[in-house]
Amino acid sequence: MAVLAWTSGLVWFWHYKEKSPYALTLRGHCGYSVAEAKANDCIYDIMLSSWVSKPCYNKELSDKYLAANNFTYYEHSNALVEIPEEEVRKGEFTRIFTHFNYHTQHCIYLWNLQILAAKMRRPVLDSISRNQRHIEHCFHLITAVTGPNYTTWNQPITGTLINVRPMDLKCWEG
Repeated sequence: MAVLAWTSGLVWFWHYKEKSPYALTLRGHCGYSVAEAKANDCIYDIMLSSWVSKPCYNKELSDKYLAANNFTYYEHSNALVEIPEEEVRKGEFTRIFTHFNYHTQHCIYLWNLQILAAKMRRPVLDSISRNQRHIEHCFHLITAVTGPNYTTWNQPITGTLINVRPMDLKCWEG
């Protein structure tokens, strides 16, 4: 009897997992290194600040944000050595620096991805955009510079660090 109950539970679990409208389907992941990200056919998205699988990459939206902001990238925070955007798009650096505005635009970009995904029948969205802690971080960042107590924001022009640490970002549908 216990074996029958256990087997029934297992069958129910697999049936529900595959049939649930709330189940997530993995559409790709990028691994833990640049080489692994490239081997998994991922693309470096500057606005996401991460390698992302093709089903989760929104080139049109990313390019729109990059064009509107016209960011300049530097090797160090002293802004002496500029890096062309074409090099940054390769995602083959450890870290670079850019305008402070990048950080707020990155957060707005994630929210834009969430809005677009919410309009889809089966949303496809990366694990950074789905991460509740990151969403809260962005909320606090944006409200810090737009909230009722905001008076000034003393950040250096090149104060935003962009790290490229592939973190096995996942692309989920559902």
